[in-house]
Amino acid sequence: MTNQRLLNMNGGYNFRDLGGYKTTDGKTVKWHRILRTGKLAELDSSDLSQLDAYNVRYDVDFRSKAEIKSEPDRLPTGATYTSLPVFAEDMTDSTQSPEERKAMLSGDANTGKNQMLEAYKMMVISNEAQQSYREFFDMLLDNGDENKSLLFHCTAGKDRTGMGAVFLLNALGVEQAQIRNDYLYTNEAAADLVESILTKSRNMGMNDNFMESMHALFTVSDDYYNKATGIIDKDYGGMTNYLHSVLKLHDNEINELKKLYLD
Repeated sequence: MTNQRLLNMNGGYNFRDLGGYKTTDGKTVKWHRILRTGKLAELDSSDLSQLDAYNVRYDVDFRSKAEIKSEPDRLPTGATYTSLPVFAEDMTDSTQSPEERKAMLSGDANTGKNQMLEAYKMMVISNEAQQSYREFFDMLLDNGDENKSLLFHCTAGKDRTGMGAVFLLNALGVEQAQIRNDYLYTNEAAADLVESILTKSRNMGMNDNFMESMHALFTVSDDYYNKATGIIDKDYGGMTNYLHSVLKLHDNEINELKKLYLD
């Protein structure tokens, strides 16, 4: 199987292999072991066959109960499904109706951005998010078969999934520039989807405030990344300390993660 960063899916978007990233000590994240993705609800048989090639052992779902009920996963063959909601209710508004979204976003151009900044804060400080990400690491540690992979996702594969990737890549010792670039790559990976959403909104006559907020909700930015990492640096003494003291990752667990996922 070829090493491919972005998987071309018919019924999914932002499906990415985390292999190939370099660590500060000269190692490389293994290909075909960790996938970060958007929702799995609309995958077709061809998409599922593509995932079968990855031998997905675990499907970790960061979405809320409402999102799961609305759009349940289509599971790859042999995958064990685990629900680890980062938020009790979706703070990224993936389940909002069009009417609710129009009413909320049309009044102020900064509504979408402010909402996302609050979501990133809560992904760092809330007990529920911290517990979910800790259990995510438990799943990663249990994925010891070299021929199996773990897939983790939310709805868009950008915020809750993005922070999961940030925590994981930091634990593996990946270079900081590559961690940020992986986070921001969503904007390239989902560009066509975002443009279609914005075009549809524009054609419906939505005002500029709505359009700006929609863009903020459906993309990622340095501001969001800096919000999360800034809180981690200021309130928790940096990422290494956060991984140890908040997510309760011990040195032996970090060493085991590196054995499992680095070459």
